[in-house]
Amino acid sequence: MKTFTPLPTTSTKPVAYAYSRFSTKEQAQGDSERRHKNKAQQWADANGYSPEQMHDPGISAFHGRNQFIGQFSVFLEAVRARQLGPARVLLIENFDRMTREVIEQAQTLFLELVNLGAIIVTLHNGKSPGFSIRNGAEKPALSHQNDCLLLS
Repeated sequence: MKTFTPLPTTSTKPVAYAYSRFSTKEQAQGDSERRHKNKAQQWADANGYSPEQMHDPGISAFHGRNQFIGQFSVFLEAVRARQLGPARVLLIENFDRMTREVIEQAQTLFLELVNLGAIIVTLHNGKSPGFSIRNGAEKPALSHQNDCLLLS
C-alpha cells in the first residue's frame, strides 16, 4: 500500500486536494498546470480551504494509468484507507483530468470516491454534484448541481 504524505502546512483551514495532469511532454509547454493552480487557489479562497497541489505530468488517464502510478494513485489509496480524515475534497479542472476511461469505468471510479466520502469539485464550473460547500462545511444538497455529473 502506498503512503499518503501530505505537505506540511501551518493552515488551520481544511485541505482541498487539487489534482492536475497532462499526458505528453508537448503539453508541458502549455498553460494547464498554472491555470489549474490558479483556479484551485481561487476556489479554496472562496470556500475556506487550503489547497494542496498534486500534479502528474506525462501520466495518461485514458486507460486509468493515473490510478496506478503518480500522485493521483496515492490520493486514491489514501481515500480508500481513510487516511485523509474528514477533508476529502478533490479539485479537478474537469472530469477528464481524473479519468478518460469509458463511461462505465469512469462512473465506477466517481461513485467509489463519493461513497468513501470524497467530494469532487470541477473547477471549470465550481460545482460538486450533490453537495454544497462553504467554509469547510459540507451539506448534502439535491439540486441542479447534479447535472454536472454527466454533463461536465
